Amino acid sequence: MVMKGTFNVGLMAPRKAYPNTLRVGEFVYFPRGMSHYLINSGRGKAVAFAAYSSPSPPFNFDHLEKYASDVPSPIVSRVTFLDDPQVRKLKARFNGTG
Repeated sequence: MVMKGTFNVGLMAPRKAYPNTLRVGEFVYFPRGMSHYLINSGRGKAVAFAAYSSPSPPFNFDHLEKYASDVPSPIVSRVTFLDDPQVRKLKARFNGTG
């Protein structure tokens, strides 16, 4: 749940992204095991409360969900810490768009 600020969030499925914008008081449910992203899209600090269904949630990295999808390259760049040209190169290799 967003306590302060604004977030761009999205679920990432193979070859498809489901983006949304969250503001104060709103929340999103990420199904267990579903790749997702959460980016502070406001000008100031942002605070959100997160809860997990397990004391040790899994961490997965799936290149198809990031590079063979329609997730915009600037978003992939922010969540992977790769620069935009590198993301575009990977998207071209895996037939992604965006």
